Formats: sequence, C-alpha cells, structure tokens
Amino acid sequence: MHSTELTFEIEPRGDAWTVSFCHEPNGTFSRRVDAIRAAVDEADRIFRLGHAVHVLVDRPEPCRDKLPKRVLHARLS
Repeated sequence: MHSTELTFEIEPRGDAWTVSFCHEPNGTFSRRVDAIRAAVDEADRIFRLGHAVHVLVDRPEPCRDKLPKRVLHARLS
C-alpha cells in the first residue's frame, strides 16, 4: 500500500539538466542520461519506503513544442 504519490521531474535549464522534486531543483547534470539515472535511483529508494513514484522527463529544447513530456514506467524493485 502506497502512502504518498511523489514526482521527480527532469528538465533542461540552460546547458544542463535539472532534477526537481516538490518543485525544488535538487541536482544539476551536464547530460540528460545522468539526470535520468539519478532520478530513477532516488525514485527506487523512495518506492522501497512505500510511496508511489513517477519520473517525468522533459524533451530537449528543439523538440519541446512538438513532443510531450515522457513518463518513465519502470518496475521498481
């Protein structure tokens, strides 16, 4: 049973990618893949505590208007 639903968001900021949680930036990475890995690792830890977790990934700037955000659906264990 999950007690809370939490969301991590990965978004571009200038030349870097930022991982936000509760609308607060919590980490900046030079590569999108590094930001995704960090968010998924933290989401896995939070999931193990009994919370429902979502990871939203913004698209790179050139694609932003054409494509929606991507939601990662991974089975966290």
